[in-house]
Order: sequence, then C-alpha cells, then structure tokens
Amino acid sequence: SDTGASLGHLRLDGASQALAARRLAVTTSAPILPPEVQADVLVVFGMVVIGTNPLLGVSKDEPYGFSSDFRLEDPWAQRRSLDLCVNPPEELKILSWNCWLVGF
Repeated sequence: SDTGASLGHLRLDGASQALAARRLAVTTSAPILPPEVQADVLVVFGMVVIGTNPLLGVSKDEPYGFSSDFRLEDPWAQRRSLDLCVNPPEELKILSWNCWLVGF
C-alpha cells in the first residue's frame, strides 16, 4: 500500500491523520468561568452619563444623554465600534456576544 503522495491526491498515514484532526479541533485558551462570577454586559455607543445618583432617594436629573461628538455615520466611528464587537479585549473573557453592527 502507498503511504505517500500519489498523483492527484495526498494520502496521510495514521499519525499524520491524527495530527491533522488535532489541528482542526476547536480549543479555548481561557477557562470558562463559573456562572456565579459571569455577568451580562450591555455596551452602548454614543451616550454619556450626565446625571448623578444621590445618596438617598431618586435622582431628578436625566441619567444619560446623547454625545454630540459621536457620529456613527463617520466611517472611522463605524470601524472602531465594529472592532470592539469583533475583537474584544481578551481580558474580558467573553463567552458569547451579540452585536448588531456585525453583518450590517
């Protein structure tokens, strides 16, 4: 039996097949955190905190407002926002995400 390359296709021996299968395996570099230390995070672009929280009672101020500096129609703002969705910082240990900018 031929264990090398043949005309038109390549045959792999058992060890090479196992190695090729190993390279295709999906691995995660970061351990999955237990559910009690996981959190849901909502990231909003173009808003700023404008109110304050009083020590007691409910604030009469509006807590958030729209940033006058943020323009999503600017291609660079779109690129930076999309980059945060697609390439989040590894130290955040994101398990899953949903970003409306992807595929838009």
